[in-house]
Amino acid sequence: MSDAVTSDSSASRAAFARALRGCAPFALFAFAFAIRAIRWREVFVADRVVPIGFDVYYHLRRISVSVFRHPAFLDFDAYLHFPDGAQPIWPPLFDRAVAAVLRPLVSKELESGLDSMERLAMWVPPVLGALTVVVVFELTRRHFGFRAGLLAGTVLSFLSGHVWYSQLGFLDHHVAVALFAALVLGSALRMVASMDAGRRGASWAWAVALGGSGAGALLLWPGSLLHIGLVHVALLADMLRRPSVGARALAARLAAAHAVALVTVAPSGLAADWLQWSAFSPVVVSRFQPLLFALATLVCGSCALVWSTPGRSGSLGRRLAVFCSVGTLGSVISLVAQPEILEGAQDAWRWLAKDEAFQSQVVESMPLFFESGRFTPVIALTRLSGFVLLFPFAVGWLWFVHRKRQTRTALALLLVFAVGLMGVTLLQKRFFNSASIGVAIVLALAVQALWWRARSRTARFMIAAALVFLLAPTLMPYMGALENERRSFRGQKISVGGTFSRSLAQQEMATWLRDGTPATSGWLGDGAGPEYSVLAPWPLGHIIQYMGRRPTVVDNFGDDLGGDGFAFAERVFRAPGAEGVEALDARGVRYVVAQPSKGFLSAPAPQGSLLRVLYHRDGSASPEAVEAGSSAALARYRLVFESKGLWIADPEAKAVYKVFEVVPGAVIEGRAAPGSVVDLRLGVFTNRGRKLYYRTRGVADETGKFQVRVPYATGAKAPSLRTAPLYRLSCRGEVRGVAVAEEAVAEGLVVSSPSLCLAPDDEGGAV
Repeated sequence: MSDAVTSDSSASRAAFARALRGCAPFALFAFAFAIRAIRWREVFVADRVVPIGFDVYYHLRRISVSVFRHPAFLDFDAYLHFPDGAQPIWPPLFDRAVAAVLRPLVSKELESGLDSMERLAMWVPPVLGALTVVVVFELTRRHFGFRAGLLAGTVLSFLSGHVWYSQLGFLDHHVAVALFAALVLGSALRMVASMDAGRRGASWAWAVALGGSGAGALLLWPGSLLHIGLVHVALLADMLRRPSVGARALAARLAAAHAVALVTVAPSGLAADWLQWSAFSPVVVSRFQPLLFALATLVCGSCALVWSTPGRSGSLGRRLAVFCSVGTLGSVISLVAQPEILEGAQDAWRWLAKDEAFQSQVVESMPLFFESGRFTPVIALTRLSGFVLLFPFAVGWLWFVHRKRQTRTALALLLVFAVGLMGVTLLQKRFFNSASIGVAIVLALAVQALWWRARSRTARFMIAAALVFLLAPTLMPYMGALENERRSFRGQKISVGGTFSRSLAQQEMATWLRDGTPATSGWLGDGAGPEYSVLAPWPLGHIIQYMGRRPTVVDNFGDDLGGDGFAFAERVFRAPGAEGVEALDARGVRYVVAQPSKGFLSAPAPQGSLLRVLYHRDGSASPEAVEAGSSAALARYRLVFESKGLWIADPEAKAVYKVFEVVPGAVIEGRAAPGSVVDLRLGVFTNRGRKLYYRTRGVADETGKFQVRVPYATGAKAPSLRTAPLYRLSCRGEVRGVAVAEEAVAEGLVVSSPSLCLAPDDEGGAV
């Protein structure tokens, strides 16, 4: 009876274990998805969608073109780098794939279809992020055990370095990059494991998967070459250390993987033509990737062929000699035939080392332990947990533990991947997205190894407590969202930060540009190009192009588009206010967006620069300048819109963004005593009801004639701009009023003014 009970109990435990193992992937997916959707109240706000991040808007732009003009795709965009237009530097795979999924689900009518497209697209990142968690669980479980896989998947579910790029509303190709990086790592592990187990068919299938996933990663983002390169470096090292038969077999499979990648990438790479990047630049999809895969196929295929000859692969030295000889010969021939390869290498180093004006301003391109030029561990701890400080020690200890086990090959491949990505993350924090995969797995393996060595409950309790302590910082980014859920449950208003308020201000500004300015042609990539453009700080470019439906001179691609738009914007914003207007006319700029932040410039804008005069003085001369007898007013910029402030509920808060129209300006002309100063003032009411005075002044010449150019018409009653009925002209106590029609401002016409400051007997006559 006792044996029967024991047998039933064992069977029940086994059934429970099988059920747990079967449910684990689904539970992890659900948990990871829920974590990534935790900020849904800040993304879906009433009747609008508020995406997270700047680049989302350009992904939405390309997706919308592919959805509503299928089979057309925005491979050249006239709304970039106006007036030349440009080719987006992102590969097309991510946007094409998302568009293909969404196309059957949205209305074909543009406005309603865009709304549903946006709402559906916001869910793509958490889905892909949760799938990445499942892939990481599966590859860790298969090679290092179920418990390690479960812990790795659980940690990655809430490790905010990965959650950041895969959260709801963050529609960006980097979420798919992490997924494909995990697929590349998993395919490599399965290929080697299948080959070692004697499953030839499976090993060849995984070689094809390795090549396909690597090519897919590159077609998502050329920077994925780092992920692929780390995996293949580990595989090549494993190939060289193996005995002759194993080395030959692995070389043949690597040749097949590279051949698959070559065939997949070649159509995009060989057809690419870039202005700024060299023809063989690794920074974009170019001829470099097909050449690299062709060379790798040649080297691995040659090694497999030579090593199959008796006596040619008996020792490590001989194998290494063959590998280096073929590799060196292929590289030399490639360099001689295509010297531009060296230029491509320089492109890659400048990008990685931030040795360019634009990349040095991009936050995600900054080092992991630095923020605003100051050392701080906060980002590293919140994104990658406190374990990041112990990571090097864990790597060394894990290798010591596994060096004589069957798992050492898989561990070596994993550690090269994890250590390499952690290294580049120290240079650019954008890589903490995919580095999170390695951190989660290494953490899980380290905890598992410690757990089995702990002999007492106390020791295991201390391990668990240390784990909680290390992971605690990465939970901090979720506290605000959880608090909002509590507030909402109690019927209270949710709390939002400055980033959310800034996003609303950006949308308000872009929406006004769409509705309050003349429409431009070809927004969906059809028909003629746009008639004019907007000059704005580069971080606002993508939202203006998508939500504002207007072209820009410079945008979030910075100087990566192969032209001078980035340098032009920097030069104009920093130049004295009155000096850049001719350059704007020549470039077709009709609207300028100003903001107080100078973070988009290489250095703070000086006093008197266009940026400072527009934002801080609304283009007007300051009262102090008028009293000092000078005029620093801008005569051709009129304020037409200002957004809400960062404090949404405060009507007095300073606007985040101000939009100015570049106009010819009317010329007020009159007579006054020679050398006399004529002050002009006009009351202006903005769309927020704020009252300001546009102030300027003119000086009568030796003939008694004065001319003053002004940007505002009088008596305007538009929703975004109201002005007083008359300009107030004053000179030596005399005051006159002048009306200026909109036609005069728009066409640069002359408007006559009553005379001022003349003696009674000379009034109206010659002086």
